[in-house]
Amino acid sequence: MASEPMVIDQQYSNDIVPYRESAPENPLLIVHRSLRGRYGLAIACALVVGMLGSVGGWFVTKPLYESKGWLRAFPSKPKILYDTQDNQMLPMFDSFVRSQADMVRTRRVIELALNEPKLKESAWPAYPAGVKELTQALEVTAGRGAELIEVSITHSNPE
Repeated sequence: MASEPMVIDQQYSNDIVPYRESAPENPLLIVHRSLRGRYGLAIACALVVGMLGSVGGWFVTKPLYESKGWLRAFPSKPKILYDTQDNQMLPMFDSFVRSQADMVRTRRVIELALNEPKLKESAWPAYPAGVKELTQALEVTAGRGAELIEVSITHSNPE
């Protein structure tokens, strides 16, 4: 037999009555009750705050431009006349692709990229600052078992 919790009624201090919990009130009804007769004002305030937020968001963030390219690592050399050891599939091809992707991130490759005439024409910063900026903007990914290495640069300058 389950017993209900008992509460002493303040009006009748000698009587003990069982405590009954009321059902929780719907939050939408609470909001509706508080906005009754003020819906026009609430909609106008929401529009003004939304417009201010969108204008503020537009001026706070700078657009970023992304340039992508792919490098393809071939698993084998093309067969000219016969299958030889040189034109068979590379053993441990995944590690070869990952090592090539790591090679793209090296300082030597980044310095060689800074010497490219097109990069110099685009007003990219010179040697010390340019290496740091290019290293931060560069992202190299190579999927497992894939032949393609994806190289992308994300920067605020569209050139």
